[in-house]
Amino acid sequence: MIDTGVLGMAAMADLLNRFGHVVDLEGMSAEQAVKILADWEPDGMTTYLDAGMLELALVAEGLGLPFHSPATAAALTDKARQRRFLAEAGLDMPPCHLVRPNQSEPELSAVEAEVGWPAVLKPRSAQGSRYTFLAHDGAELEKLLDTLGPGRPDMLLEGYLADDPARAGDPYAGYVSVESVVADGVISHLALTGRFPPAEN
Repeated sequence: MIDTGVLGMAAMADLLNRFGHVVDLEGMSAEQAVKILADWEPDGMTTYLDAGMLELALVAEGLGLPFHSPATAAALTDKARQRRFLAEAGLDMPPCHLVRPNQSEPELSAVEAEVGWPAVLKPRSAQGSRYTFLAHDGAELEKLLDTLGPGRPDMLLEGYLADDPARAGDPYAGYVSVESVVADGVISHLALTGRFPPAEN
């Protein structure tokens, strides 16, 4: 399944056709996709993108396939909801707050006071670190929000997790990216990837 309405996906169609039949879901509702895909009797499905995960969860539910539930997919692609669920589960989380496009200055000041500085400004729902910025103070945050403009999406302001100061000057960060697959409740780690230190804005 591909959605050629997503940037870059149309170019993937020729490659994917080498592995099997490709169904283009562009412009389809979850219900329409279920009707078309049911004829192929799929055994399972997966995705490697956050974009469209909620719609795919609805398709999987309609086809009776194992996948994230729609509620889980919504939490995976909504950082505010995700952080809340993780905190409710007892995980130690940096402070974070939702910053809406129409948020007033007094409300913003209260958010700043709770999160502290420096802080990371990121979209509520996005992937690949797009539109993610480090703000050192309120003036810098205000400048970033002005640059993004009134049409910006909901943003999340989150406390910055600094690396170990002893690693200053090290070409690699003090953390890694862990790529994992979960099947039938079993977590299998596939790869560990080293990371570079965070870049400045």
